[in-house]
Parts: sequence; structure tokens; C-alpha cells
Amino acid sequence: MDIRRIKPPPFSRHEPKAALEFGLNEIGTTKMELKHFKKDLRRLTDSRNKVERGYLLFFVRREDYHKKSKMHPVIDRLPDVLKREVEENQEPTTNLVVLYLESPSPGSSRKEVIPKDRSAWVGF
Repeated sequence: MDIRRIKPPPFSRHEPKAALEFGLNEIGTTKMELKHFKKDLRRLTDSRNKVERGYLLFFVRREDYHKKSKMHPVIDRLPDVLKREVEENQEPTTNLVVLYLESPSPGSSRKEVIPKDRSAWVGF
């Protein structure tokens, strides 16, 4: 019986200079469900992944939710909720930027960089 040892790929020990994660409208129909956001946040901040700079881009289209759905107040609080998640779930030395981009209506936008002191990393 021939047993071969499987080697890791030659690039497996490389440390990524930058990593990007994207999210779109990651909220439920009645509340914020941030499972994907939290998973991406963990992936970018986990020291085992050795990400030098992580970017998490979070997009929300307000027009996807009817005004009567009661989701607009939930969306209004979303940047603060994301800030809290970032503060609670990362080491202070982590090089992570969360870019919150909301399209309140066609042709307009709301942008926020979390944490604000890293806004130069994304050109804001």
C-alpha cells in the first residue's frame, strides 16, 4: 500500500497584506441579523490568519425595505451597532477598517468609516 504525504501548497505560509470582505443588506425582516458580518469580522481579526490590513465593506440599500416594514429605524441604528461589534470583537492593535455604505435613495449615499481615525486608509 502506497501512502503519500500531502504537502501544503507552497504559498500556505504567506501572510496576506490585505483582505477584503463584502456584505450586502445583512439585516432580517424585523431585526438586525449580523451573522455574516460577525463571521467576516472574526476572519479578518483572527491572529491565526495574520491579515496585515483588513477591510470589511458593508452595503445597505434602504430602498429594498418598504417604509411600512419598520426596518428604516433599524437601518438608522446600524452604523452604531457595527461600531459596537467592532469594538467588542477585535484587539486594539488589529488593522481593520469597516466601511459602511448606505444607499438611502437612488443617487444619494451615507458613508461611515469605523474606526474614524482610519478614514485615510479608504480615501475619506
